[in-house]
Amino acid sequence: MIEVYRVPISKEQFRALPKDERALILLMGHALNEISVLIKLVTFSTNHGPEDPIEGRVSAAQSQVILRFLFGTVVEIWEFLRRPANQKIIGRYLPVLDKDGSESREKLRRYFGRSNVFYNIRNKFSYHYPNIGEIERGFEAVPEDDEGLPWEWYLSETTTNSFYFSCEMAVGFGVITQVEDEPGLMPAFRKLLSEVIQIANTMQYFLMPLMRAMLFRHFGPSILETQGGTTIDNAPGLYEFWIPFFTEKG
Repeated sequence: MIEVYRVPISKEQFRALPKDERALILLMGHALNEISVLIKLVTFSTNHGPEDPIEGRVSAAQSQVILRFLFGTVVEIWEFLRRPANQKIIGRYLPVLDKDGSESREKLRRYFGRSNVFYNIRNKFSYHYPNIGEIERGFEAVPEDDEGLPWEWYLSETTTNSFYFSCEMAVGFGVITQVEDEPGLMPAFRKLLSEVIQIANTMQYFLMPLMRAMLFRHFGPSILETQGGTTIDNAPGLYEFWIPFFTEKG
């Protein structure tokens, strides 16, 4: 059972905020929504390993597609926060951030301050298609004689049930080339999954206290007082629900 509470913030209240702060709050809320949706999708997609070998390969490849979107989204959010205009606003609220918010910001600043796999995947394989050299490296990295990684396409009567597996292998192994010390497909995938979930959660723990601090300064704590909402009785377990790739039409 999940209790969902309403927090009404009227359009007039939003309008009372300075325009630049209003834009920042609206887009931080949007960023939190994107992270929540993508974390759930990649979790759902990895919750089950089908026994059928073809379905298993396609399910794993589907999970990698979703994971790359999460990588790209986390980097885009950080780049948005790094804009000078947003940094100026954020700087005004850093002194009043709670401990979790301050520590999370510092973790993000240290992480993104060094070269990391997030930017490589975002720039080459996530929100940008790879160039010829990058896809060639992925193509050459795919084993030629691995029975678990056949050079096959899986075509069905509908396009949404068709999957070009060998094409996805070339992209997937191209991503692996960005991960140091992890030559295997699944070890690299597990490392990427763990890293992106950790940083995405840290991003949430920074954005939520920052939004709260901004709203409290303008409206006081009462702005986030909750009201009755609804009860969700039939929600699936986070680690029980699975998103299959293959689906019936009807």
